[in-house]
Amino acid sequence: MTTVTSGSSTWRYEEDKLKELLLYVAQRLFGTSKNGSIKLNKILFFSDAYAYAITGKPITGVTYIRRRFGPAPQGIVDIQNKLSMAGDAEIVELHGLGRTQKIVIPKRDPNLALFTAPEIKMVDAVIDALTDMDTDFVSEMSHTLEGWRSAQEGEPIPYFTIFLDNSPLNLRDLEVGKVIAEQLKDDLDKFATARA
Repeated sequence: MTTVTSGSSTWRYEEDKLKELLLYVAQRLFGTSKNGSIKLNKILFFSDAYAYAITGKPITGVTYIRRRFGPAPQGIVDIQNKLSMAGDAEIVELHGLGRTQKIVIPKRDPNLALFTAPEIKMVDAVIDALTDMDTDFVSEMSHTLEGWRSAQEGEPIPYFTIFLDNSPLNLRDLEVGKVIAEQLKDDLDKFATARA
């Protein structure tokens, strides 16, 4: 288990939770036409990012890295292989549209006892939002995130980047920024005076 620190938050990467979450998402996607590894990886990413944004800690704690089709859990191929070797899942490769797509077919129910009810609710919300979307659209959507855009291929995407916005500033943003800057200046002046 790896401990990750980001800002003031600390959490552990829990491989067992990632395995079970992968099985859960694959089970929920099974039978849909959009159930390949690209969609699965995006659901895992958005679930962890959503949990981080709401609670300050991700569900699995896995490090996500930049890949061509969007964020993917680091070591996801090893995780899939472990599930396959244990007989917990079958990994099927489909070829078409110029790429190979892996489909994870669960061979057992996931162990949801590892998760809290709010964690599963967040995952379900992400699954419900993304399942019927075209896989390429979901991939492109992940490419708009500043964390993915600023990372190089294979580099980690820190969870805190989910809060970064790359849209242009408008006049209201500039005015709010001026107010905050003035308040910070006043606070720093008061702090410096109190220390003198």
